[in-house]
Formats: sequence, structure tokens, C-alpha cells
Amino acid sequence: MAYPVGGNGGIMSDLLTDDREGIRRIAVDSQQSSFEGNAQFRYFDEFDGISNANQIVYKIATTYAVIVQEGVLSLWSGGRKYRVYVFDNGETFTGTLSDSGSITALNRILHETFDTHPETGVTIQRAVGSGIFTPGTNTPYTGQSVLTDGNNNRASSTYAPEGLRSGIAAGSIVWVVLDGIGSGNNDTYGEYELSWEERF
Repeated sequence: MAYPVGGNGGIMSDLLTDDREGIRRIAVDSQQSSFEGNAQFRYFDEFDGISNANQIVYKIATTYAVIVQEGVLSLWSGGRKYRVYVFDNGETFTGTLSDSGSITALNRILHETFDTHPETGVTIQRAVGSGIFTPGTNTPYTGQSVLTDGNNNRASSTYAPEGLRSGIAAGSIVWVVLDGIGSGNNDTYGEYELSWEERF
């Protein structure tokens, strides 16, 4: 049954998650309108024997406002500290950035209102090297650590879709820095995954 929006006897528009028919949901619906609207994306990258002495640094640039839904660092060898910094002109970066990993749409089913899939406004590049990033006066706004050597910790989740989220303004630059833990850990083998929705 189709329910009218607004007016006498209709559903108030502010109870809906979107104004587009077929995408909008009543706010209590667990399905996100950004998923139906093809506005959610995932980044996936792999670590294949990166020395514990080297930093792994990601530079993330946003065109649109972004809501980070999930970030997972999974390791089966080595250990890493995961720190996230927002660009503030105080950091020092001396590495060489290059494309690594892939960005794909979370919902590969194209909604009927689109002719082509919306393009992400997020770019992610990676650099690996010793001492290539110093945060300066900036402090991390989130972090975690994953250590596999000597225990069974294999994955640690920063954000969960139904839990803590993080909003990043349009036109932002964010640094994700993975430092080695200690000095005697094995080389890093594992994966990094990030998912988000964009406010086009």
C-alpha cells in the first residue's frame, strides 16, 4: 500500500529518510536510504610482507561530506598501531603516494532512478616508508592497535555500521597512519577495509 506524504492523513515528510520515491524509508527501517541510493562505498587494501620498521600511511581526500561506517584492520602477522589525523598544516609527510587497493560500490544493484552508478568523491593513496609521517601538533581523533605476535588477535574493528560512526566534512584531508609496534615483530601481512556513505 502506498502512503501519501504530507497533508491531512499523510506521513509527515520529516519521518522519512529521503525525499525520493523508492529510496526513502521510514526512519525506523534498518535499511539505509544511502544504500538504496547507491551512495555507499568500500575501500580494500592488502599488506604483503611490509617491514615492521616502516610506516603505512594513507591519504584520504573527500569531495563530498562522508560518514565513515566501518574500518577494519585485520592482521595475521606482525602488529600495527592505527591512528587517524585530520589535516591541519602541522603534519610532516615525506613519503611518495601511489594508488593501492580498490574502491567499489557496496550496493552493486543500480537504482532505477540512475542511468549509471554514482562516482565516489573519495580518493585514497598509500605510502610505505620509515619515518615518513609526523603529526606535529595534531592529535589523533581515533585509534586502535592490533598485535598478532604471541596471541590470537587477528582483527580489530574501529567502526561498526550500527555503532560508532564518524563524519568528515566535504573537502577534507585525513591521514591514516599505521605504525609498527615495538622493534621485534614480524613483517606485516593482512588487510585494511574502510566503508562509508557520501552526501552527494
